[in-house]
Amino acid sequence: MRGVSGGKIFEMTIRRMETGDIPEVLSLEEKCFAHPWTKEILEGLINDEGKIALVAAENSGFAGYISASVVLDEAELGNLAVTEKYRRQGIGEALMKALTDAAKTRGVRKLFLEVEDGNEAAARLYGKLGFEEYGLRKDYYGPGRHAHLMVSYF
Repeated sequence: MRGVSGGKIFEMTIRRMETGDIPEVLSLEEKCFAHPWTKEILEGLINDEGKIALVAAENSGFAGYISASVVLDEAELGNLAVTEKYRRQGIGEALMKALTDAAKTRGVRKLFLEVEDGNEAAARLYGKLGFEEYGLRKDYYGPGRHAHLMVSYF
């Protein structure tokens, strides 16, 4: 994928997460999430056949990652995070499309996710990609912080 950051054109590669990516993913987790995943959880994403973990990177650096758990013909999005430098440049959408493609090759027919109430950027992205809301989990992210449940069928 090609994009522009700071007026500079870049080439982005999306590939499977490797052990060497863990320090950058951990750092991004800590910047993006109130309850970041641990090194052990990230290692599990790489080593567990029931997981999909992808990273977006270019020569000058790490841009983001995505993960999902697969059970039979269903998958659930784990985390999607993009570094601040690369936000609003299509990286999240490219990661979602790559994850969807990887899931389809495993026979997945439905992808589920939760999006926090008020996370308009994520909700717009998921809607653009064909996800539909089917429910609400009250207080999922803490008191007064609800999760909108969404699904996409392939």
